[in-house]
Amino acid sequence: MRLPPMNAVRAFDAVARWGSVRAAAEELSVTPAAVSQQLRVLEAHLGVALTQREGRGLVLTDVGKDWHDDISRHLQAIALAAERLRPGRHIVQITVAQSFAVRWLVPRLPAFMRLHPDIEVRVDANNAVADLTRGPFDLALRMGSGRYRATEATLLFSGDLYALANAEYIRSLLDKRGRPDWHRAQLLHEIGNARWPDWFAALGLRDVDVSRGQFFSHTMMTLQAALEGQGVALAPLAYAERELIDGRLLRVLPCHIDANEAVHLLWPAAGTRRMPAAATVLRDWLMEQARLSRAQLQPFEGPRAGRMADTAGS
Repeated sequence: MRLPPMNAVRAFDAVARWGSVRAAAEELSVTPAAVSQQLRVLEAHLGVALTQREGRGLVLTDVGKDWHDDISRHLQAIALAAERLRPGRHIVQITVAQSFAVRWLVPRLPAFMRLHPDIEVRVDANNAVADLTRGPFDLALRMGSGRYRATEATLLFSGDLYALANAEYIRSLLDKRGRPDWHRAQLLHEIGNARWPDWFAALGLRDVDVSRGQFFSHTMMTLQAALEGQGVALAPLAYAERELIDGRLLRVLPCHIDANEAVHLLWPAAGTRRMPAAATVLRDWLMEQARLSRAQLQPFEGPRAGRMADTAGS
């Protein structure tokens, strides 16, 4: 196996991450000229151009971007493996879909740290599916079916979707019969995830214009907009647990639609990779936290939206 010169690889990785030779040099405690020299050494070794001049700066070529994507996770895995060898360090890396990380996981981590101050949890908020058999991640929280290669999984939350808004906005939607007028509702959409057509189909409402409203890239953003009174969001209950309990968000209707967005906790399957003891501790704690959340959210559950069609509104 013929490895490229590792000092040159480190220099390239730093330039790719910072987008600057000078910043990379500061990280590596060398001169910018030394970083540039290492880049030339690496390109000569590989026989391809990884960087190119753009104005007064340096940018990655397409080949350079692809190669950095390939090597960066391996460099992270090497760095993490080295840190785990140090006495007293118990590091767990978990990859989490972004909205679930912000809305559910991060608020609970301080409680875990109080219980286990010797365990350092590193959270990567990323929607990309990671290969848990190769690292650097020990655990993953993902939305979907829960069927992923070479992993074991447990269901934490269903993917049922509820229409949520603040109390003042819901009052503004009600007609004289006390039913929501969906034709006047400002719909809060998640880009690339068309949810509202299924909601209205389940309610038997076929003349609501689902193209209108505001569009956001993540569920956490639609929920924040709903909190601010900007419209109605469709989201799983677990994403809005705190706001539902304290009354800052309410269900527009006490019903839900089914969606393939169940939250699963994943870890490497037996025989694929040894899971650190600290990761097992975090895994079991997350399962217990999810159980407590489900108990808290149970009063907010309801029937499928189709059963509410006669009271759904106009």
